[in-house]
Amino acid sequence: RRHNKKKIKMNSELNTQAPTEKQIKSVENAIEHFKKGKMVIIVDDEGRENEGDIALPAEDCNPEDINFMATVARGLICTPLDGSIIDNLALEPMVTQNTESMGTAFTVSVDASNDIESGISAKDRSNTVRKLANKKSTKTDTSDGKWEFWIDRGGTFTDIVAKAPDGSLKNSKYLSENPEQYKDAAIQGIRDFLKIDNNEKIQGSDVDCVKMGTTVATNALLERKGDRTLLLITEGFRDLLRIGYQARPKLFDFNIILPTPIYEIVGEIKERLDAEGEIIEPLDELKAREVLKSARVKGIKSVAIALMHSYLNPIHEKRIAQIAADEGFEQISISHEISPLMKLVGRADTTVIDAYLSPILKRYVAQISSEFDAGYTAQLLFMQSNGGLTDANVFRGKDAILSGPAGGVVGMVKTAQIAGFEKLIGFDMGGTSTDVCHYNGEFERSFETEVAGARVRAPMMDIHTVAAGGGSILFFRDGRFQVGPESAGANPG
Repeated sequence: RRHNKKKIKMNSELNTQAPTEKQIKSVENAIEHFKKGKMVIIVDDEGRENEGDIALPAEDCNPEDINFMATVARGLICTPLDGSIIDNLALEPMVTQNTESMGTAFTVSVDASNDIESGISAKDRSNTVRKLANKKSTKTDTSDGKWEFWIDRGGTFTDIVAKAPDGSLKNSKYLSENPEQYKDAAIQGIRDFLKIDNNEKIQGSDVDCVKMGTTVATNALLERKGDRTLLLITEGFRDLLRIGYQARPKLFDFNIILPTPIYEIVGEIKERLDAEGEIIEPLDELKAREVLKSARVKGIKSVAIALMHSYLNPIHEKRIAQIAADEGFEQISISHEISPLMKLVGRADTTVIDAYLSPILKRYVAQISSEFDAGYTAQLLFMQSNGGLTDANVFRGKDAILSGPAGGVVGMVKTAQIAGFEKLIGFDMGGTSTDVCHYNGEFERSFETEVAGARVRAPMMDIHTVAAGGGSILFFRDGRFQVGPESAGANPG
């Protein structure tokens, strides 16, 4: 974070080049977000050095980055030192012209070389930007005249913050399950804000976007209430996930209790690839079809396919997936798509979780979508475990385990930064589960973790979750009181 004049000069010379098509597209996306009333902060490329800020240089931005920063993290969008992109697109005059009326955009023009000569640090600039950002009005005009809804659906309560067309913010709280009153809390909240009847479809023309964090997948995993799942694995490895890595977290514990597997049946597939992905033994399609038929007869509709070395050559997995589709399986998770990495245990575990949880998410997304009119254009976005948003149609089980808690981490950090705190411990006790996280200047993520006894290999916020919340049920079992994992939830409560 200490820059010499030579480096600054070099960066300035580089940035005098004509902007690339990708750079222009990034800034055009920023303009579109600004027009919709989103907060866009434009700073020099030293912004990436600002402590605690989320910032990307314009040349590294793509529409997804812009969307994440402008709508989730309310972060910084950076442009080159000399502002060549701003000049070429005439962005600064537009921002200056609209700042007073909208109250959501700030232009910070800083020459980093002058800063260094004046002894101004990156942290000083960061604080200046934050002070400007924190002065923004909570009442801002939305140019398209539509509602925005930001929803946190927990296992017990659902909280909704709504941004009205006039820019005002409203909020409400609902029981997540209240079958006597409504089918879904989120949809009921939207209807109440729009003042429409329960039987009336929500008009897409009235709603710009719905952004939701949900613990539907989290609680299904904690309480083992996912869909019944068949695991197909290379012959000879039926117990691989049960054995796992043979880890002994409690070395001197004689009474080792293994977590309950989340798959119901294991089917062994006669096939084999070598470590280079070459076929040693061809796929026995008849045997594979028999296993799949047997599972369907038992009512199983979800299958996880994880074969040895398939990340190098997915030919056998693809063929089995075709057979599974022919046999009527509704959820087919294939390891080379879900986690295309070496190490069969992690790949298979993640694939099983995806097959176990994705059907629940699909049903929930379908339920939400069905409440909108046929031609709706509103964006339906879900928070992923990594802290970013994704479209509802590609929301997968493996990315949804910490959907609800991840949004809490981002909110905790932004709230604490306004109060001037950078070192945080987060404790979030809900009705069904409790989440704990740590923050020391940057978001902490893990790429292979264990949640409720299930191993998963996917990028996610480093959050510890336990199945004990305010509504956890107290049982008397095995001669002692035990808490959870079952929760009374919202119904019966």
